[in-house]
Amino acid sequence: DVICNDKVKGNRGLCIIIKKDKNRIIKTQKISETSSDYVLWTTVNFNTIKIALGVVYIPNASSKNYSNDIFDKIEDDIAAIHNTLKLPTMLVGDFNARTGNEPDYADPGAIDHVFIPTADSYDNIPTRRSNDHYLNNHGTYVLNLCKGANMSIANGRFGHDVSKADFTCHTPKASTVIDYHIISQEMADKVHRFQVLPLDKTISDVHSAIVTTLN
Repeated sequence: DVICNDKVKGNRGLCIIIKKDKNRIIKTQKISETSSDYVLWTTVNFNTIKIALGVVYIPNASSKNYSNDIFDKIEDDIAAIHNTLKLPTMLVGDFNARTGNEPDYADPGAIDHVFIPTADSYDNIPTRRSNDHYLNNHGTYVLNLCKGANMSIANGRFGHDVSKADFTCHTPKASTVIDYHIISQEMADKVHRFQVLPLDKTISDVHSAIVTTLN
């Protein structure tokens, strides 16, 4: 099955391909009433797991298709999906964001809002470590999105990627981590495998594929 986005601006399309498996029934339903033009949303129901999956492409700040409210609209979508569908959320894709080793949760001594996740609420989630130590503006927005939406960056936390966050983008100028899988906090105990695969130029010229397996 193929789910495509007909709203995305510019020449960057978004698509979800569901591989059929005779041993498992996978059901999907595109979520149409959303705010962001840069996320393709669908529900995915397989075995005992049902999630809201968002496939993301965020343009660089220098792009004519970039707008300052992109991340606000994504957070609005997550809140609306949580309130209406009551589903955990997973974001995957190219965020053009470098988050370094900065925390994606709030300092418990610096906030007084009960809904913002703090370090104390992340006791069951491994510490994140990345090979890319740089933080850019998009990275700050992603970290704030995680804090506001109660989500965690999976890169550098699980499976083969634990404590290192392998590079996901490889250009002549630099290797960086700009592609992410970001999960709702309640999904942390369902992550069985996480791996950034070696660059395969038959799939992408500069981006490595990322695999997350859920229990």
